Amino acid sequence: MLVCTDVAAEGVDLQFCRLVVNYDLPWNPMRIEQRIGRIDRIGQRSNRILVWNFVHKETIDARILTRLTNRIGVFESTLGGTAEILGEVRRLEDVLLSKRLTPAEEARLIEEVALAIENAKRKQEELEREAIQLVAHGQQLLAQIEAARGEGKTVTRHDLIRYVDGHLRSVQGCRFVAVRGEPDTFEIGLSPSLAAEFDEFIRKENLVGKSGLGTGQTRRCRFTDRITEKPKPGEEIVHRFHPIVRFLSHKAEDGEAHFPLYASRVATNGVAAGRYVLMARLASFSGVKEEEHLLVAAVSLDRDLSRDDRAAETLLDTVRQSGVDWPTVAVDVASEAGVAAVERCEEFLRDRYRALKDEKWRENRDRADVLSQLLEDHVRKKREGFEKRIASHENFASLYGNSPDGKRRKGLANAERKKLEDFLARMETRRATLARKSQSFSAETREICVLLVDVVREEVSGEGLERATEGRQANLA
Repeated sequence: MLVCTDVAAEGVDLQFCRLVVNYDLPWNPMRIEQRIGRIDRIGQRSNRILVWNFVHKETIDARILTRLTNRIGVFESTLGGTAEILGEVRRLEDVLLSKRLTPAEEARLIEEVALAIENAKRKQEELEREAIQLVAHGQQLLAQIEAARGEGKTVTRHDLIRYVDGHLRSVQGCRFVAVRGEPDTFEIGLSPSLAAEFDEFIRKENLVGKSGLGTGQTRRCRFTDRITEKPKPGEEIVHRFHPIVRFLSHKAEDGEAHFPLYASRVATNGVAAGRYVLMARLASFSGVKEEEHLLVAAVSLDRDLSRDDRAAETLLDTVRQSGVDWPTVAVDVASEAGVAAVERCEEFLRDRYRALKDEKWRENRDRADVLSQLLEDHVRKKREGFEKRIASHENFASLYGNSPDGKRRKGLANAERKKLEDFLARMETRRATLARKSQSFSAETREICVLLVDVVREEVSGEGLERATEGRQANLA
């Protein structure tokens, strides 16, 4: 047996012992942890260690120890939780030692502090659980963003310039003129009819004040990749969420059905030289989560060869960034070969869509199961917290009867009960929404375009390639 003062609580290695007897229990839980740490350390050979705490019965020390040990698990708390509990204990110590309280008042005060600590721990656990989910989701989102950047799938200001220019040039009375000496800056003016239509769209979508193009006046607009870009005096910033981009996209979706057939020539060393038919479709999936996927297939016109998905996407992105007109396509490509290649692309995309649809159906089912389980866990833990608080209030209300404290506790119990009812009603709505989305999985696909692409090697691009207007493609429909 080794008898020590509190000095031995720090800096002494006693791993050859397996029993700690605390005969003067300190109020600071960390002091107890330090004492236990003298024997619970590397080198301890015993399968278990024992901690005995001596306190006097029916004292404040005994009441606090019972509450903290049995209801809170203070010695199993993390460092952050122990520090928070320590603060509450110190405040409790100040009150108990500075005021004359009856045993009933002491018990009530200790109960309130214990309940406050329990609530703090519960909130901390909920925040940690939600933080884990948010971190996981954030990492997945960042990975997807980085992958998209690496593959060139982000919409750049050059894409926006080509997109807006292509739409406005097909409408008589519109103006789209580059400003000399100002990169990515254009004088844009809409025709009276298009300006009126754009102004109506802005009001309908609650975008008033976001753009001055609806007035019909010519505006200086600078295209940018950053949505937080600040405009210079007298100019308007156009990014991918600008009202004019949304308006033109909405107008294109609501336009007359047509089959978009394009021809483009591109100089690159990233894809084997030759002539290709490239087809793109958009697959949309709706359920617990809504998703859209671009499906791309490419077939060579020169040889019996089909490109894999990644190579087809690379070819499409190359055309998007640096493709130019292919004016002699009608002479260079036999119609029979083109039709056969288009049919092969359609076959590839049908198979790809079916496989992706099955995959997304399974993901929707699994996601619904996971969310349902998370929801049930959330409801269970919240219900337990409400029920504990209600029971505590009702217990004290029964002790104090019709006294002011008893009436206050009854009111608190009824308030918690009402909160529980409201919470369960909201959770039932969430359950119904989740069940409906899990059972209403739907999928659809629609044509985007078909491209005839002539790929030439980059070093001969100056001989066989005239860049008229960057990115413009000949519509053969």
